[in-house]
Amino acid sequence: MSEMYPITMWYSTLGIGDGHDFATRGYLKSLIQAQYPGLRIPPSVSTSLLRFDKAGDSDISGFAELVRPPKELRMKPLVLVKAGDPRIGTKRLVPSHINGAPDLDKDGEPVMTEIEITEGSIDLDVEQEHVSAKVAETKCLVIHHDPASICRHYTNIVKHGRPSGVAFVGVTVWETSEIPEAIAMVLSELDLIIVPSEHAKKAFVDSGVSADVEVVPHAFDLEKWPKPSQDELALDSEREKFVFYSVATPIERKNLVGLMRGYFKAFEGHRDVVLRLKSSADKGMLAELAKQALDESGIDPEKRPSLNFFTGKWPVEKIRAFHLDGDCYVSATRGEGFGLCELEAKLCGSQVVTTSWGAAPEILEGLEGTQLVAAKEVSVFNMQGIGCYEPEQCWAEPLDESLAACMRAEYERGRSKDVESWNEMNQRFGEVVVGRQLAALLLKVQQTVQEEDDDL
Repeated sequence: MSEMYPITMWYSTLGIGDGHDFATRGYLKSLIQAQYPGLRIPPSVSTSLLRFDKAGDSDISGFAELVRPPKELRMKPLVLVKAGDPRIGTKRLVPSHINGAPDLDKDGEPVMTEIEITEGSIDLDVEQEHVSAKVAETKCLVIHHDPASICRHYTNIVKHGRPSGVAFVGVTVWETSEIPEAIAMVLSELDLIIVPSEHAKKAFVDSGVSADVEVVPHAFDLEKWPKPSQDELALDSEREKFVFYSVATPIERKNLVGLMRGYFKAFEGHRDVVLRLKSSADKGMLAELAKQALDESGIDPEKRPSLNFFTGKWPVEKIRAFHLDGDCYVSATRGEGFGLCELEAKLCGSQVVTTSWGAAPEILEGLEGTQLVAAKEVSVFNMQGIGCYEPEQCWAEPLDESLAACMRAEYERGRSKDVESWNEMNQRFGEVVVGRQLAALLLKVQQTVQEEDDDL
């Protein structure tokens, strides 16, 4: 066995079921597909991998081996102080350490710290036989979070000094025109930042981030999003209504009021359309938003087109079925850092209407059955306490008239499912192609950091 075993630690949330979680799974599966060496996830409260594994969650247990190192790298049990040991309760001085190295005073002498011996503490008076941690040395540390969380994790890790020879990589995304200056300054200390879109890259570069910023798109899970069969794409001949549908949280960025307002304006008096809205909000909140949209639309309330709400936490299989059963995915988003729902809609052959500003148009580039809603740039609002949004940033306000026109255009085009869009999505966002891109960047940054460290 090699004396040094390079490890890439991937810090992220996993198993919480949101868009970030799906992005995490896609990246990890892509690296596994690419046979990327030494990939590990530190077990933590946020990942909860071992707990989910014991509970039999098949979605999570597939990543459990990334928590457990190979057998040849696992430490032998440490010798611990047992109950009844006369040393329990006594104190002793031991050298303090920072990042595995002794903490030295100004004269170069080890700084000593006092500890109390307790039952279960490491027995410092015997020779330990565990495998040296140097065998599993970390050479790359990936922090996959929102920009502000990356800064918090990074500063906590390096607060006693940055370890040499370790590449620090941030994997993140952003939706608006820029990020705060203070966030940009910290992110500039990283060796590499990976984002899923050119839109997100521009936001970081325009904000003054000096670290290398590279684009690697999110990957979809081939097991969860297989190519639809002919039966799945077949239209229900008995269904008379054209189904618009959307999946969105009730935050201002997703603009649910604007979505419903545009839909009401487009189809006042129509009985052959329906908008199905899946959201994490409860039906009471959605009803309030719908009333606001109806009041703002100016249409006759008696002529409001059909609107259905769907709530609760759904597994991926049910979300996929929701896409397959709809005709046109529609969004009035004020900005996306990638466009995960637009990708999922195209994986299911749906028509798509979405905002022309942000990253979603990158997902839809060159695809048939898409409409981009005209929008104007405005200042961010009503996002206090969420991420690092600030009023100085910009996002887009979709124009009601354009949204209504795009929806009517898809309605008039008629019901259809695109049988080729899954193939095109797989060529651009499949695990194989994304895995190759991501693995190449991670290996390159490790080599660069190691060469720079050797030159010092």
